[in-house]
Amino acid sequence: MVDGYHANELVRAAEAHNQGLFSAVVNTDLATVNISAPKKGYVLVNASTLPLPGAGCAPCYMHAHIIDTVANLRAPDNEVSGSSGDQRNLAGTYLFAVNPGVRTFKYRGGSTGNTTFYNTSITAVFIPYDGTGAAPAVASSATPQAIVGSPNGQGNVVRP
Repeated sequence: MVDGYHANELVRAAEAHNQGLFSAVVNTDLATVNISAPKKGYVLVNASTLPLPGAGCAPCYMHAHIIDTVANLRAPDNEVSGSSGDQRNLAGTYLFAVNPGVRTFKYRGGSTGNTTFYNTSITAVFIPYDGTGAAPAVASSATPQAIVGSPNGQGNVVRP
């Protein structure tokens, strides 16, 4: 044990990668990762994808965001714009407070026009304490926005 933590409670990591192509105008799940939190703590999620705007984009606006599906929370959008054939990099990082149990995180993307997303990856790392060395008193993520239903089932952001 190290300061009251068993070895399997200090850090855990999970990764998912999808080289597949997704043509997306509406929000599409690009990659999904699951991680088991042994106790209250934080999960640091990093995700990236390569959107390639297609014909007719002059320009198109591409966005992606990380979602905690268990807590129904969405991190802020990452956005880029580009014209037909302009390859871009779209990446996001967010720290989510979590309670014990399995957590599922998705990287979801979309565009205002014909865009192909490829080479998507998502990584999650469990951290049992904050920057001061203390565990979070209550697992809550105040900054991400709650997701509400939408006609396409992908969710819309409720912005303050």
